[in-house]
Amino acid sequence: MKLTKDQNKALAAAMRANGDTRLIGWAEAKAAVSAALDLGAPFNEIVAREYVTPVSQPKAKPDHALVWAKAHDAGHDAAEACKPRAMIVGTAKSLFDDSFDTSKPVYHEPEGVCGFAWVNWKGNTSWGRWTASENLSRKDGYYGGQTYWIHDYGQSMERKQAYAHAFAAVLNEHGIKATPMSRMD
Repeated sequence: MKLTKDQNKALAAAMRANGDTRLIGWAEAKAAVSAALDLGAPFNEIVAREYVTPVSQPKAKPDHALVWAKAHDAGHDAAEACKPRAMIVGTAKSLFDDSFDTSKPVYHEPEGVCGFAWVNWKGNTSWGRWTASENLSRKDGYYGGQTYWIHDYGQSMERKQAYAHAFAAVLNEHGIKATPMSRMD
């Protein structure tokens, strides 16, 4: 079926809007649309389906509170599941001796070494601005960006590390580049 003048104009406009200005493309398009019309397909549906670029939907705004909750839950679960290596603290018999002076107190520390852990991310992102506005993170003067310090789990560095790594993993899964860090006290 031959295209009408209005159909030719509509097809040309759709192709231009789609960025296709090739002459050969025009001939192929006319032939394809004519063949589809012969099969009884409506003209507007053919053009819309084949030659019009669909309008992209705007990206949904991320739900930062939901991501934070997921990250916190994962961190908490990891910290609770963590089994810190217990340590015994006491006074050595001498500087070059590993044995304890039993005349002085010896302490058992079931939560392992003392330390700190935190998670760092860029501050000039939607996530960074949100956490700062909610007072969940603070500006990091040393590493840059925003930092979330883990205050729970007493002085156990191992539990805090487990939390930080799980927390950062969830953020990274959601496209937020986060780095877990820690240090011994």
